[in-house]
Amino acid sequence: MSDLEKRQDRIEDSISKLTEIANDLNKIIAVHDQRLLQQEKDSEVLFKMVETRRKEQEDKLQEVYDTIEDKEEKVLREIKNVRDETRTHFMALNQKMAQVEKYMWMAVGGGIAASWLISFLFKLIKI
Repeated sequence: MSDLEKRQDRIEDSISKLTEIANDLNKIIAVHDQRLLQQEKDSEVLFKMVETRRKEQEDKLQEVYDTIEDKEEKVLREIKNVRDETRTHFMALNQKMAQVEKYMWMAVGGGIAASWLISFLFKLIKI
């Protein structure tokens, strides 16, 4: 029976070692479960932070777009105002130039008429 007792002792030792291993595995699994839960919580927190940052960036980007649109509208309005003022200025200058040309041609015509009259008078005086 000693052989049977030895086997029984070995089996009991094996069972106790397997029990220890099972307990150690349970502890390891529990630790891993805790780590997984913590990682899930951390992931959720990080996801919320990333989502918050994304929304903030989206809002800031929208503000920038709105500002650009406002500035663009102001610039376009100013360009239109300058164009209208330039057109008005051009029309006024064009009218003044037309008057100056009219007076210039009148003066040229008057000068030609005066020179013709003077030359005609000189011809009459010579005769």
